[in-house]
Amino acid sequence: MPTKGSQEPIAPRLLRMIQHNIRTQCWMWLGSRQGKGYGSIKYQGRIRQAHAVSYEVFVGPIPDGMQLDHLCAVKHCINPKHLEPVTGRENTRRAFRRREACRNGHPLADGHAGGTCAQCRREGRDRQNSNRQARRIAARKAMVTP
Repeated sequence: MPTKGSQEPIAPRLLRMIQHNIRTQCWMWLGSRQGKGYGSIKYQGRIRQAHAVSYEVFVGPIPDGMQLDHLCAVKHCINPKHLEPVTGRENTRRAFRRREACRNGHPLADGHAGGTCAQCRREGRDRQNSNRQARRIAARKAMVTP
């Protein structure tokens, strides 16, 4: 039997490193993860994203110019049935649509696809208006003061 590590065939190696979530059908990666939460594995002499390796092993090559979208929205899921090749633009669009809160924690409206929420935009406009008003007052004081 092959030893643990790169000498072991890749399919059993991948399956050994997952925990199957029965409710979601996600294959949760138990191995090391990259900074953004994606699983990583050494494959063919280099460190690769575990979900990409899983897709290549169980489905086939990722088409040129395409990225894998996690349909389940779980970055460390490597179930190839939860992965779909899409363009980078589509992957980004879907990621924004899945978000429930903006970077400041405010809830997003359904179907929101932008980078900021209504509350952040409103607060930004209020800050701009306050700054503009403060500059006007300072300019008036400078004209009145000898």
